[in-house]
Amino acid sequence: MLEILKSENHYIRAHEKWLNDSYIDDEDRMTLLEMTNAEMRENFSSELVFGTGGIRERMGLGTNCINKYTIRKITQAVCNYMKKAFLKEGRYVAVISYDTRQKSKAFAIEAARVFMANGIYVYLFDNETPTPVLAYFTKELNANLGIMITASHNSKEYNGYKVYNGFGMQLTNENTEMIQREMKKIDSFKKIRFLSFYQFSRLDQKNMSILENEVYEDYIKRIKEEIVNKEVLTSFYEEKQNLRIVYSPLNGTGCTLSQRIFEELGIIHVFIPEVQKQKDPHFTTVPKPNPEELESFRVSLELAEKEDADVIFLNDPDADRLGVMYKDKNSRYRLLSGNTVGVLLLSYILKTKKEKLIEEFVAKTIVTTNIVERICKDYGIEVKNTHTGFKNIGKQIVKEPENFIFGLEESNGYLKGSYIADKDGIASMMLFVEFLLGLERDQMHLEDYIRALYETYSYFDDLLITKSYPTLEEIGKIDEIMSDLRQKPFYEIANLKISRYIDYSKGEGDFYANVLYYELEDGSFICVRPSGTEPKIKVYVNLLGESEKELEAKKTLFANFIRKNVLKDLNF
Repeated sequence: MLEILKSENHYIRAHEKWLNDSYIDDEDRMTLLEMTNAEMRENFSSELVFGTGGIRERMGLGTNCINKYTIRKITQAVCNYMKKAFLKEGRYVAVISYDTRQKSKAFAIEAARVFMANGIYVYLFDNETPTPVLAYFTKELNANLGIMITASHNSKEYNGYKVYNGFGMQLTNENTEMIQREMKKIDSFKKIRFLSFYQFSRLDQKNMSILENEVYEDYIKRIKEEIVNKEVLTSFYEEKQNLRIVYSPLNGTGCTLSQRIFEELGIIHVFIPEVQKQKDPHFTTVPKPNPEELESFRVSLELAEKEDADVIFLNDPDADRLGVMYKDKNSRYRLLSGNTVGVLLLSYILKTKKEKLIEEFVAKTIVTTNIVERICKDYGIEVKNTHTGFKNIGKQIVKEPENFIFGLEESNGYLKGSYIADKDGIASMMLFVEFLLGLERDQMHLEDYIRALYETYSYFDDLLITKSYPTLEEIGKIDEIMSDLRQKPFYEIANLKISRYIDYSKGEGDFYANVLYYELEDGSFICVRPSGTEPKIKVYVNLLGESEKELEAKKTLFANFIRKNVLKDLNF
């Protein structure tokens, strides 16, 4: 996410400031000298800001790119924030991890050099590590903050910076705004403290501990406590199960840990595509490693057909999301939406769990399907709705960790239990495997289970329509669209009357946000908001109906309406 600088020629002055600063390496100065005006404008017209999932941007030289200079600046701002926020505690500790992307490890070391120069003790992971593990050890080691260098599911050109608190939860907007203010105060590289590589190597024993792969055992032990029905897993140690799984970490951090979990659970038929098993910072076989998208399954699908697999699991490169495809009764592989995966896990947990607390709750984002409410009503479970972003679910977990059952968001993020307060793609996969083994034991096909859910609560499907505005000239159109929607409200959409309208910017819901929510008379909804990490507008649609055929017809009607009346797409 970027903060656009107002002055038309500011990018020229910003470029000159870097060019003439002795802080910039000679090699980088040569790159700056060779920049065209267009490149200068692209790289220096903005400043980095925190969005829904931390800071995420292209790698390159400039104020609005991820590079060692901006990593140091962000980290110094985090240090300044820590010294104020944790003054009374009298101790400052940070845990740092990174994914398999280009320069991720180097950026993690840059962050460590800044933390240590500011007197902050550092735990640094020795190898690429999943985000949920970073969150877990930030909490387990009683650290003030955790830092994850990752751009999640973005393409290879991107990298990013996530910050976690001591609860294993991404910092909320209130906290990141404080860091943002500290970043603005750093108007000179001279205000950044960092160790030389010589100092870093000399002081690492005193000011830093290295976390090696052996620490994964603690994480595995803890997530196994979230198994819902241990009898399902125990039975398959004694009689061999037939479940056949294809798993891909999409060249990311999840492989080593997932393999160990499969082994511990006694899962014997697991196939991993060789070309996606090892780290590949260029994501050669999957240009955008997003487990929400069908294209990301292409390589795994070929292997699944060869090995006659029952299910395909994908984690994104930092392993906090889970994508699922399954083989239907006609031997065709079908992609499950993020909503469907979440609803299946929720249904399984509530059906299977034996203990019930009086004040238990499930948490979801407002753009996640309302089928959740219908399921929870049957079990007398409260549903807490939050703003988009799992950190907002995390806020609810931190308030009542003992009452939290399950959290879900439509973008393939899930969590059972309160060992962290962020999504966990690896533990969610373990839970889905347990669910499938239970179906196998009961001789029930997943397709039949899904259909039973539909028949009980309603057929449902999703639609996500986005439009990007990547240039400086276009980005203002996002605000224009939101303003126009507020001034000219809809009273019906695709021949369905609007039964509830919420403008979250006016505090009409449980939080303030630049979000418009339209609920229709049949229970479907549309939610419109600007992206928190990219220059685009997003329109979420969750459709309810009495059959798959009805949903397909509705998807066409809604898509046409949105492109014409919401996005004002004149080329439609």
